[in-house]
Amino acid sequence: MSMRTAFTYGLGLSLSLFATTMSGCYINTGEDCDWEDEECFWDDAPDAPDAPDAPDAPDAPDAPDAPDAPDAPGIGRPDRNDDGDGGDSSAGAGGEPAACVADCDCPSGSACVDGTCKLPCAASCECPEGESCEGGHCEPPPEPAISCEVDCDCPSGSACVEGVCS
Repeated sequence: MSMRTAFTYGLGLSLSLFATTMSGCYINTGEDCDWEDEECFWDDAPDAPDAPDAPDAPDAPDAPDAPDAPDAPGIGRPDRNDDGDGGDSSAGAGGEPAACVADCDCPSGSACVDGTCKLPCAASCECPEGESCEGGHCEPPPEPAISCEVDCDCPSGSACVEGVCS
């Protein structure tokens, strides 16, 4: 399939304002994408056999044997062991940055750098608290080195070298 999914079917955004369910959005481009090239399909998605919310999928909300559970991010799907956090977190939203392939996979204002959504910056004061501007992107501080006296003070597979686990 040459199209890349912009919104995964696991998110299945539900728009209650007009009682319309977004089944999925696809972008008809390669690695670089532009939101003007997207095609959105409402209610019934095009043939997408791997889509978990496709009408023929066993856990789809419309399937007769599926539990009637909300499918919007932030609500959760107990039948999918989803706690409602909406999946991967995004850069700037706390937690781990979201994985990406292209800039359009990231939240607005973020860029895809080495498979991770990062906020662009010119100075550290533009970054979220605790992060610094490194190479034009906000970066979290490095993890502190684990101090040690002997190898057994270090995590499995690490050795104590000059008081630091390596």
